[in-house]
Amino acid sequence: MSAEKMVIPGELVRRLRNSKGVKQSVAAKRMYISQQAFSKLESAENISMPKLLLVIAALESSQHEFEIIKNFTLL
Repeated sequence: MSAEKMVIPGELVRRLRNSKGVKQSVAAKRMYISQQAFSKLESAENISMPKLLLVIAALESSQHEFEIIKNFTLL
């Protein structure tokens, strides 16, 4: 039985943000939330699809880029 790696969605958000070179405060401002709220989002074990789409838009990214980060992380 192979152990499948589990990646926390918030960790993927952090990695995507870092890959874009965007600070938490900037991403938070784009989402109209506090930096503290964005920080909590990056440690979240579950993120709703609507919120994830907002994050992707705030990072001026795409779902495709998010999937690349996700797949790379699982290697």
